[in-house]
Amino acid sequence: MPMPHEPLGMTVNRVGVIGLGSMGRGIIMSLRRGGFRVLGHDDSAQARDTLQDEGVAVTRTLAGAASTAGLLILALPNSAAVEQLVFGPDGLLLNGPAGLIVLDTTPTAPHSARKVAGALEAMGIHYLDGAASGGPQAAITGTLDLLLGGEQAHIDTIAPVLAAISTRRVHAGPAGAGHAARLLRQLVVGTELLIADEAARIAAALGLDPRLTLHRARQLYDGVTDARHLQSDLNLAMHLIDASSAAAPLGRAAGRLWAAAGGGPPDAMN
Repeated sequence: MPMPHEPLGMTVNRVGVIGLGSMGRGIIMSLRRGGFRVLGHDDSAQARDTLQDEGVAVTRTLAGAASTAGLLILALPNSAAVEQLVFGPDGLLLNGPAGLIVLDTTPTAPHSARKVAGALEAMGIHYLDGAASGGPQAAITGTLDLLLGGEQAHIDTIAPVLAAISTRRVHAGPAGAGHAARLLRQLVVGTELLIADEAARIAAALGLDPRLTLHRARQLYDGVTDARHLQSDLNLAMHLIDASSAAAPLGRAAGRLWAAAGGGPPDAMN
């Protein structure tokens, strides 16, 4: 097994992973495979016990992770969970040391990311978007696709960690830009799935095999681990459209259709 890495830059000598669900666990396994020292934290005792049984060091408190890790990777369910972790009574604003770097792989709303980034930076804590695509399988194999937002210098500091958990990394811009770019990617995926579904219906009506139209759509849909998550992303993308004031009739129509579907996939994907 590789030897543990020496400190990265001036700040990162241990990586804390906050959120020990399927994404967090996968990230931890990729980091361990790369030889990094890892400390996990989750509010769930069951999640902590499960990872501890697999030989992962865990801590019961966020403060325990923040005080000993130079980098915290957030793998939480949503923006609300991130804001609670930052602004809550035992949150990072009170427990995060100056110089700490936070990489947020949570599916976070861009406006929330900017809010969190501003509050943390005021305390000397550096926030980076780590908008992740690929799902738990990519997390555990170290092949995530990351859209990064934040300062390039902080991205450079954690470059070895990023290389251990991802195969493709793009710096999209300042804090919030990575999460915004991921949502726009999801808008493209959701819209293409809808038109593929329509094409399959037309094919069937003409007596053609609907599968003739679905090769690209099947590739896309196979990358969607949960259609409800895609619908949630498209809801957030609608807010991006509103904030941009851009003309987006197709995007808005896609958002309405997915919302009407109640989180289920297009019929042709079944």
